[in-house]
Amino acid sequence: MKKYFWLLLVFPLAVLSGCYKDDIDDLRKDVDELKAQLARYEILMDALNKRLYITDYTLSGDKYFITLSDGTLLNVSNSPAFLSVSTTNTWLINGVDSKIAATDDIPALSIGANKHWLISGADTGIPANTSINPDVNAIIAIVQKDELMTFIFSNGKTIQLKSLAPEVSITVPAGGFVISKYQWLRVSAGVEYGDGASFAWTLGADTLSRSLDLLAIFDAPGTYLLKFTAQNGIGAGFREVAIKVNDASYVNGVNRVFEFAPAPGQFVHELPTWKEGDDAEAMRLKAESSLKSNIMIHLGGFGGYVVMGFDHTIVNKPGQPSFQVNGNAFANWAEPGVIEVSYDANGNGLPDDTWYEIAGSEYNSEKTVKNYTITYHKPDENKEPVTNEENPFMSDIQYIRWTDNKGGLGYVSKNTFHSQPYYPQWQGESISFTGTKLTEDNVADLSGTGSYFVNPAFPFGYADNWSNGDERAKIRIDWAVDKTTGQSIQLKGVDFIKVYTGQRAEAGWLGEVSTEVSGVKDLNIP
Repeated sequence: MKKYFWLLLVFPLAVLSGCYKDDIDDLRKDVDELKAQLARYEILMDALNKRLYITDYTLSGDKYFITLSDGTLLNVSNSPAFLSVSTTNTWLINGVDSKIAATDDIPALSIGANKHWLISGADTGIPANTSINPDVNAIIAIVQKDELMTFIFSNGKTIQLKSLAPEVSITVPAGGFVISKYQWLRVSAGVEYGDGASFAWTLGADTLSRSLDLLAIFDAPGTYLLKFTAQNGIGAGFREVAIKVNDASYVNGVNRVFEFAPAPGQFVHELPTWKEGDDAEAMRLKAESSLKSNIMIHLGGFGGYVVMGFDHTIVNKPGQPSFQVNGNAFANWAEPGVIEVSYDANGNGLPDDTWYEIAGSEYNSEKTVKNYTITYHKPDENKEPVTNEENPFMSDIQYIRWTDNKGGLGYVSKNTFHSQPYYPQWQGESISFTGTKLTEDNVADLSGTGSYFVNPAFPFGYADNWSNGDERAKIRIDWAVDKTTGQSIQLKGVDFIKVYTGQRAEAGWLGEVSTEVSGVKDLNIP
């Protein structure tokens, strides 16, 4: 009897406990919803105070996701009604035409006894969401009209924010935009209410840029109509501008040498000629004069370089070669130079923007060394030379000492054919160069006696690699890559070309492998 009575007591308690848990869970849900509604209210009030505006809104399931101009994302759940204006100026509720004229910015919205939406007391016949929380902070409707979005709460209060598409402006110079072919066009757009917007400059079906600033180039004269569009989730703004492109003639070759810094080599001081007292600027001018006349200059051993500019931009025509760097390569003897390119991004006419490497055939070879640094140390020209009886053509096999960042060291040899100093006399006690080092395995003595050396060309992508008349000497700007990541870079054109000797190698009596440059040819123009 006592045991049975105990069970009777326990059972009701269990039932009460279960009901109490359900009540607690419901209460927690109500509290959570109250917190969520309050948070939305506070976000909207904060947006109002900060003069933020709405840049996008989307519906997903039963939630509206609304983006503010500072990037804040607000989600409104419980399926509030969304009101907008039809093409006949009537209110649409969730896309359904209420047939009621949209005369007010904020409609007098309520829910009738029949659970239909009422506007100013008139039955729209459109069912309302009866699950809407009647709490004071519950949003029952969102109204979009005339660049305004209004949030209507269940107690009749409203919060109104601007809902704006971008507004676009472009300042057109007196006389309009006029440029010559093969010259950069630079245009900047102004955008108001552009937070979170996407941008596009287009020419017909072609997209030229996706930024505010346009940098474009044209290879044919004519008049081009460009369109700039700024788009957000509310709408789009755009402007069109006409560009007049004039015909022009250019020199097909080097117009300027910005830097000339050869590494030690047997033709240093000869190509071009150095005189006592000549400094780096004097030698730059001499190199410039030579290349303007397509006369050869000598870059010396690994790393020695020249930076060249032109009187126009060399345009990239995807899939086609754009230029070639002339040298003096011939059958079975190449002295490949690595090529880097840059365009005048900042418009100051100087090669101080990002450089990109032309990824030749050896760029991804396991034998290629990236970020290789070599330092040459100025020799004592009066020191006792070290000779080798087996090679009578070498006057000093330990002439100029070099060290590198891989723990290596060695010497640039001096031969009997060139007795002048090989170390650039206008430089200090040491000079260093950094770049991509190509394998020297190609250099070989086929005679076995030191009389016949070869250095076959690499397949493509280098200066002084194939003879100037060979198709394989031509370079595609498409081959340009980011020097840090190795990722392909699609450049519209290039204004500057840098060439440096890519191998650290010696070929007996022929001396060091050293790139020579005799000019640059733009393959787009005669």
